[in-house]
Amino acid sequence: MPHTGMHRAGLAASRAIGATMMAGYVPDGLTKEQWARIQKEEAKKQKGLGGVGVDKTRFKSRSMASFMQDMEEGKAKHLFPVSPAKVKTGEIPLSQVPYMQRRGGSWDDADVAGMKRKQWNARDKDYA
Repeated sequence: MPHTGMHRAGLAASRAIGATMMAGYVPDGLTKEQWARIQKEEAKKQKGLGGVGVDKTRFKSRSMASFMQDMEEGKAKHLFPVSPAKVKTGEIPLSQVPYMQRRGGSWDDADVAGMKRKQWNARDKDYA
């Protein structure tokens, strides 16, 4: 089948797009090798943590659907951040610190000794 001018133009455009997509993203000011090294180091830090969060405050979360279901049933409430300084001085007990601010925090309070664990619903079990 003979190629028309339009067909050739379409092939050239798709090849150009494909080549662009294969090049990948490299931030300005970094070489491809520097960016690859940074990505590798970040991937190593993230591997096997089983939670979300930043640095020392990694925590285990639950799905938004599960949280909303419990909110509607009156089993959950919004969590507001507390002052880390007040936690250090003991003014605010660890049991009142939102799980997202506790080191290794878990939404069901499994990380705090002596606290009653929150019940998992079917959505939590599916999410985990």
